[in-house]
Amino acid sequence: MLYNGDVDLDVIILEAEYFAETLAANLGAEKRLNRTNWNYQRPGPNSRARVGGYTKNWYFRSQNVHLDLVTVKV
Repeated sequence: MLYNGDVDLDVIILEAEYFAETLAANLGAEKRLNRTNWNYQRPGPNSRARVGGYTKNWYFRSQNVHLDLVTVKV
């Protein structure tokens, strides 16, 4: 799993995504999940679901390995 946040100053989200996409393309992985948001909801009666970040998933069939890219919003 690769993950980073939207305030990460060392590795920005686009760099992590580029790395994962290039790795997947070079090793012949199949994309299982396009960019999809994941949600969270704080406990409480007036709370509503909010986007917590985004995820992508690839599957490397020859190695039987999954690669997940997960971002976290602040």
